Amino acid sequence: MNFLKSLDLGNLICGQRYIKLSFRSIMRSFNYDDRRTLLLHFESFQSYYDVCPASALSEYVSRLQETAFIAARNPARPGERFFCKPAEVYFSTQNLDVYFVHTPGVYILDENFYTDFIQESRKEKFYHFLAGLALYIFLR
Repeated sequence: MNFLKSLDLGNLICGQRYIKLSFRSIMRSFNYDDRRTLLLHFESFQSYYDVCPASALSEYVSRLQETAFIAARNPARPGERFFCKPAEVYFSTQNLDVYFVHTPGVYILDENFYTDFIQESRKEKFYHFLAGLALYIFLR
């Protein structure tokens, strides 16, 4: 949240500035090998989603949906982690794991990457955020 405050998001007009400018700067510095920083970015995205003004939420969600920041796994390639756009990812269920075990182009939320977020105190906000980004629950 400090990251967002540094962008002056207390001002409604600056919220639009954040959406346009911060994604460019974040994506330039995205290092998919740095788990700690990736989780900090994720937390910033989620925190701003929770307080984003209604007038800016649609644009904010659209920008997030264009960003490959969701840690995912592929049942056909165990042990590998992928970072995908939200619309490319399914929520994790045992049935989907079995169904897609031989399908290389399908990605399922890597809940192990987000262990701090799926603890009971943060779990509801975590899944609400991901649902707002349109992760898939059912087969498409």
